[in-house]
Amino acid sequence: MSTSVDDREVRPHQSALSIALVYALVAALWILLTDRAIRWIVPDAGPDLITKLSTAKGWLFVAVTASLLYGLVYARLIALQRSQNALRESELRFRRLVETASEGIWMIDSSGRTTFMNPEMSRMLGRPEAEVARLDIDALVAREHASVWRELLAASETSEGKVSRDILFRRADGSDLWAIVSVAATNHGNHPGRLIVVTDVTTRRDGEERLRWAGQMEAVGRLARSVAHDFNNVLAIIMGYADAISRYLPEEGEGSQRLCEIQTATQRGADLVRRLLAFARLPRGERKLINLGRAMQEMLPMLRRLVPANIDVELSISAEPPMVIADIGRLEQIVVNLVLNAADAMPMGGRLQLSAGHTTGDDVNGKHSLAGRRCVLVQVQDEGIGMDASTQARAFEAFFTTKPDRGTGLGLWVVQGVVNDCGGRIAIQSTLGQGTTVSVWLPAAEHAGERFPAVEPAR
Repeated sequence: MSTSVDDREVRPHQSALSIALVYALVAALWILLTDRAIRWIVPDAGPDLITKLSTAKGWLFVAVTASLLYGLVYARLIALQRSQNALRESELRFRRLVETASEGIWMIDSSGRTTFMNPEMSRMLGRPEAEVARLDIDALVAREHASVWRELLAASETSEGKVSRDILFRRADGSDLWAIVSVAATNHGNHPGRLIVVTDVTTRRDGEERLRWAGQMEAVGRLARSVAHDFNNVLAIIMGYADAISRYLPEEGEGSQRLCEIQTATQRGADLVRRLLAFARLPRGERKLINLGRAMQEMLPMLRRLVPANIDVELSISAEPPMVIADIGRLEQIVVNLVLNAADAMPMGGRLQLSAGHTTGDDVNGKHSLAGRRCVLVQVQDEGIGMDASTQARAFEAFFTTKPDRGTGLGLWVVQGVVNDCGGRIAIQSTLGQGTTVSVWLPAAEHAGERFPAVEPAR
């Protein structure tokens, strides 16, 4: 059973009135009783004696009433002190509760301006309270969720309790903050407002999204495995008959040209099946400590052979070896796919820059497992045609391609799957007409490896 605190409210006018009434009652009783007592004790007293007795009676009255007043005032002051101490303790408990809460606590007035925010809410938004106080809360909500936010506020006005919705906020660095937001109407001192409790669910939603993505990959893998053999048999028959027919047609004739198109299309179909199977059955090789910089140096001659001659491939590696624990085959797959994509974006040629070095996971937008960790950053930068915002938003979708005549739309999709499997992150920065930079963050491995001179840049 909890101990209750004396939190009785002290009303000044009631206290003053009670003291005045007590004083008047004591005075009336004193005058009435002492006068009767004097006449009863000294019935034949002269004027001088009466004067002396009245003076003594007055001083005695002062002493008695002063003692009574002292007792009353002291009792009231003790009650007031206890109430103030209880209020101070209650305020301290509330402050500690709010400041250490794992949820964001936010209070706004009727115009949407911030009146209070706890440290966790400030951390979630990535903005200090003073900055948020200058902003309207609508400016902190993602544009696509503005209508949901307004509906939530409207619902809280008519609801007796709290109402909750999933809301997407924008942090100061531009990253997403997914949160369950509960809003309740308040009216302190005839000042209407809203009490908002925010629970960060970004990590949970990210996990759900990755799980959903993994389910999609598994479904594609099953589909590929189920149809690949039959489809390859059909393609083999088409290719075989096409080769046989080509022997009976003149090389320069219209029929040969059309047959060549059939063979090209068949080859593209076979290549698509191979890439699907390569992803669906990607072997999980041995994970070991790898010097990614040295591995990229060894791959450089092969990469230069893969791209057109008008593309100059450069490699830059940090002085400290970028060490990771992974399967070397998967790392090579990441680099090759990114280089081929970059080369496709430079039909007129140009410079293609590869780099590998150390950074921290704090550079990655959003909540993730790399936050605060040491990472290896691999970047592939081209001077190609670039991408607009809508293309960037779909870049990692399976079968999405900007090269319908020769692309399969699986390159970046496969790369993202491999990066996620390695516990890393991938991001794209691109400007239409100015090129693209693909960044891959991988967890750095602890090692006692050697240092070697930085490679700036290898040509």
